[in-house]
Amino acid sequence: MPSLYRCRTSLGEVAALFAATPPPRADWSAELWPGRTGLVIRRDGEERRIEAMRWGANLPEGAADFPRHRRPALWFRQLWPAHAHLLAPEARCLIIVEDFALPDGPEGARTRTWYGFDDPPLFAWAGVWTASAGGAGYAGFLVPGGAPAPAASTMPAIVLPEDYDAWLGGDMRIAGRIARQQRAHDAMYREPTEAPWGADRTP
Repeated sequence: MPSLYRCRTSLGEVAALFAATPPPRADWSAELWPGRTGLVIRRDGEERRIEAMRWGANLPEGAADFPRHRRPALWFRQLWPAHAHLLAPEARCLIIVEDFALPDGPEGARTRTWYGFDDPPLFAWAGVWTASAGGAGYAGFLVPGGAPAPAASTMPAIVLPEDYDAWLGGDMRIAGRIARQQRAHDAMYREPTEAPWGADRTP
């Protein structure tokens, strides 16, 4: 499953590609491991707003099963079905991604292989977000890998531009369909590298 992705972009580029309102300023990581800060888009009334949040969703402290002993959830499946309410429109978001990495090679010598699109240079990953005392955080949806990603892997659930409004504001039935879509992405590139998989992994 993807636990590393990149977001080397600017607020202006995100605003233009996703027709979203940027904050005056924001800080985020260009390369994201869990616990680092990324960019998401959420709906605010009739607007799409860009926000910086931590990768990892915590439940509010008032939740009946507030996980004091657990790490933040990276994937929606860690929150389902106990927290199905997070599929409500106000909790959904688009996670902004340049490309994501999957490990390649034998155990102990794994390297990073990147998957993304040249045009457009950013894509949206279906996610949900939560607010807690520790700050806002997000978790993503996963689907089985589709070419060119290995079939045995999982990959981000990609939201197509024509589905942005439906994901951010549609009913739960529509949202569930979008989050479960598995497809091959013919335009997706595969970029093998010699970079060690676990290098620079600190939050």
